[in-house]
Amino acid sequence: MIFYLENIEDMDFYFTNNETNENPIDLGLTDLVSYSVETQHSIEHVKVIYDLNKNNCLIDAKLSNKIMLTEISPKLINQLAYLIKRMLDDCLMIYKKIFLTKMIFETDLDVLGVVYDTIKVSCFIKTNNLPVSATSWQILKNALEESVQAERAEIIERPATMLILNLKRKKLRNFTIIYDFAKDSNAFQLPFSTTLTDALRALIERYCNFKGTHEVSLYLQFDLLQRNTLQIKKGRLYPSRKIRELSTPETKFIIAQVNQMMSLVSNVKISSFELSRKRDGTYGSNFEVINDEHPSKRHSNMFCVDYFTSCEIAQTFQRVLDKYSLPKLYREWINTVAVNISIKSGKWIDTFKYYKLQHQFDKDENAVDHAKHLVNIANKEIRNYGKICDFDVVTHHGMLTELELLVSDINKLNYRPFKPMKLPLNALLTIEPKVYYRFRLSPNGYYLLSERYLGWSKL
Repeated sequence: MIFYLENIEDMDFYFTNNETNENPIDLGLTDLVSYSVETQHSIEHVKVIYDLNKNNCLIDAKLSNKIMLTEISPKLINQLAYLIKRMLDDCLMIYKKIFLTKMIFETDLDVLGVVYDTIKVSCFIKTNNLPVSATSWQILKNALEESVQAERAEIIERPATMLILNLKRKKLRNFTIIYDFAKDSNAFQLPFSTTLTDALRALIERYCNFKGTHEVSLYLQFDLLQRNTLQIKKGRLYPSRKIRELSTPETKFIIAQVNQMMSLVSNVKISSFELSRKRDGTYGSNFEVINDEHPSKRHSNMFCVDYFTSCEIAQTFQRVLDKYSLPKLYREWINTVAVNISIKSGKWIDTFKYYKLQHQFDKDENAVDHAKHLVNIANKEIRNYGKICDFDVVTHHGMLTELELLVSDINKLNYRPFKPMKLPLNALLTIEPKVYYRFRLSPNGYYLLSERYLGWSKL
């Protein structure tokens, strides 16, 4: 794929409105640039999620002052819009017959514009509730074949690098094929082996045809640069049931769901888990799995579903909450504890990863005063345990909607050199898009580190 940037101002683009010469991508980027100019914050990274069915897009951008604020000219906007639309046309050429639903384009920006080696293009394809008789596996298989044909025809100049499967309630709901321009490989134009496709088909069919009552949700990432075998990079497992109490029957159900995951994918191990206590007293959990580079030939990665294992996990959950969470904050905050896990001789050994507190404001006109009160109380509880190392203030439609605190171990705080951003007080509670303001702790107090901008655009 070759881009002739000097001629892009005069080109007509796909999905352009003939009367206004505008489309959702242009409109969304223009709004983002206007926000950048107003706040005097640089656009460091931008992600554009274009929905082909609804003809709208979401602009998800990170702003900071890590790079110099450049004069954002129409030419730079046109360059970015041109790249996105060319990628969209290419993705449609590759996957249109296979129900391409969304195209996601993301890249870093610097003073010169687009950083080409940071481009990622993701093709999101639905496999659920389609007006055809094809199975989800047939749709996925065709997409992989079309990817290889596109590489050989040089429609896209990088190999497909990653496959993401979203499995939920005994169905493959959707999948995503990613092209990462930072990764070139000898895999370019090579076919996927029968070993890989057979393993992928078996995984999907076994999940969809599972006879038990468990409906665990799985989010799995596979390395497509390894085309001889199916190699998982990482994944996340979401048990289908909330935990009412940290008891043996509850954890026994979770073990059975973890085992279902382990039976589908070889050479994986649990690396961490999150345990969230909701304000109603229930718990949610999820587990991260990674590729096991040194799998044991003597021991299976599956767990014994018995009383003793259930007790061990129930005790682990309770121990994690006792060590890392603060019960006095349960009433007003969603408490989430994440720990890294290693399993030795059947024992779960945990190490602290993070402790997060979240509070949502439901159209609260006094949300700012309420937030100050909540933070003051949380600070008093936390100060002997750790430090609020980061916190996010979330605004939408000119209102404070959410507050999130990230707590660090007091002995493991690392202060890094920083250049504080100016806080746009005039924009903080006036702009329409959703914005996450990330503040970070320094020896001199908290400073604005970055912003995450979320803006919808449609015609």
